[in-house]
Amino acid sequence: MTAGSPQQALSDELGLLHGVDTLLGSFLRAVSHDLKSPLLTLSLSAELLGDVFPDDERGRVAREALTHGLRDMERMLDAVTDVSRARRRVLQEQPSRLVDALTPRQNSE
Repeated sequence: MTAGSPQQALSDELGLLHGVDTLLGSFLRAVSHDLKSPLLTLSLSAELLGDVFPDDERGRVAREALTHGLRDMERMLDAVTDVSRARRRVLQEQPSRLVDALTPRQNSE
């Protein structure tokens, strides 16, 4: 196998990294979007449990446990959403070519 130039190898690796980054972005968006609906369903179910069985101690305990777990999941989902937004903002605000930054520049003197 013949090795190419270091710049070509770096360019190839950056292309691979870009592909992985694209997949990561798609995954983060899908996760943050796709989990919202089930969380809403569970939240409404917890409310309904309290409305239907307001005086039942077992129902109250189950509702509190469900509500606590839902809050934890919502915090995690918010964190995933924040990471996804921050990642897009950083990538949009700082466009650069790593190959250009690492390629030695010749003096024009």
